[in-house]
Amino acid sequence: MSKANKQKIDTIEVDMLIDHYVSVIDNRPKALFSRFLVKGYTYTTLDTVNESYFKSALKAKILLGMLITLLDDMADNPHYFNPSLLKILYKVGGPCQCGYQEVQSEKEKQIIELTQLLIKNIQNILHGLPNWQACQEIFLFDVWQIYLANRYSELMTAFPSIRNMTEAKIYGPFNMGMVAAGMIDLMALNKFNEKELGVCREIFLIGQRLGRIGNLIATFEREKKECDGTNEMALYLEKFPHTQHKYLSTLKKEHHKGIKKIKKKKALLRSFNTKRYSRGLEKLFKLHLSMMGTI
Repeated sequence: MSKANKQKIDTIEVDMLIDHYVSVIDNRPKALFSRFLVKGYTYTTLDTVNESYFKSALKAKILLGMLITLLDDMADNPHYFNPSLLKILYKVGGPCQCGYQEVQSEKEKQIIELTQLLIKNIQNILHGLPNWQACQEIFLFDVWQIYLANRYSELMTAFPSIRNMTEAKIYGPFNMGMVAAGMIDLMALNKFNEKELGVCREIFLIGQRLGRIGNLIATFEREKKECDGTNEMALYLEKFPHTQHKYLSTLKKEHHKGIKKIKKKKALLRSFNTKRYSRGLEKLFKLHLSMMGTI
């Protein structure tokens, strides 16, 4: 697949959804969605994704990233913290559709409708991918992992004493949604080997942690200004003040080791090229650093 083809997505529809998002929730810069999500998900797309489905899969991942951002800001940003609304949003798209009985404001109604719009578009795209039926139950599990991670961020904001590094490292990476994104790519392959699914998911989990490392570094200063205490770096510095440089070094070393670990799994599967995937993760890391102060 050529680089030019990879960069082509359904820009009109995506741009319209991004514009609608920032018109409803204006606390994030448009570049987070139009630049960071587009580039980040492009870099980490599996090299074996069917070219016919590349644009659709990429769009679904961008919308998933927007949904994660929407939920995240109401869980860990004290200025937008809204647990009552989050309870409703976690149900949107599920078997029990929520009403507006608990909603107090017109703004909250708009946020619910935006959530419904994002989820509906994701569903419509995924149902058209060749391996949707084979992957749907696993993908839905991954979405609930994202919601669970968001719920933990919510609890850390409401009850700061619950915060600890172990749980932050377990739940935090799911905020990146990269395992779910990897499953979307598997849905878009020409040939899907279910026997390799376990190895694929191991690699996605490592990649998700590496994506989280870039996110931790890039968002730390913004989150500190917002009094968001859910960043691992904030937890570390509470116990060991004035050691930010040391923890940065630790995270970068972990990232380097993770890249090497993914490359070593090349012989274990044929579904995609792990070396190319690791290169994409390195590009994602550089993208995080280049947009520090923006995202």
